[in-house]
Amino acid sequence: MTAADTASVETRLRDVQSITDAAQSRLEDRLAELLEPRGRGTRMPEARFPVEMVSSVPVVVTPEEIDITNAAGLRAALLEAAAHGSGSFVVDMSRTQFCDTAGIHALVGAHKRAEAGHGEIRLVITGAAVLRIFAITGLDSVIPHYASLEEALAATPGSTESS
Repeated sequence: MTAADTASVETRLRDVQSITDAAQSRLEDRLAELLEPRGRGTRMPEARFPVEMVSSVPVVVTPEEIDITNAAGLRAALLEAAAHGSGSFVVDMSRTQFCDTAGIHALVGAHKRAEAGHGEIRLVITGAAVLRIFAITGLDSVIPHYASLEEALAATPGSTESS
């Protein structure tokens, strides 16, 4: 390994540590909110991950934030989308501005399941912070991602837009 390679790895490790620290701080803030006493009858709003059919392709729509508090809902929606049709689907993260490791883990699991079933997952990512996390982790070269839903649909087998 050359000195330049070592410096590059060290820079990448610092970037990952910075993101990890920020995510941990955000998670601690979120947990504090969840543990805060609430009045009787008050309920935390549930994040929904609707699965819609667009041009014959299942599309999972994600909320502004994906974290440990809603990652199970994301996993369930990804499984539902994979069960429709050929196993290929799109995850529209165009509204998502934050995605922690629980969300990334759910997406990687869905990617592995799709590949094992000869399907594929395509992501729509527009948020700079989410794009940065995918670049730093190297997932941007593993899971195909697009700047718009139209582009992702056009690249998805079985889509009526790709015909």
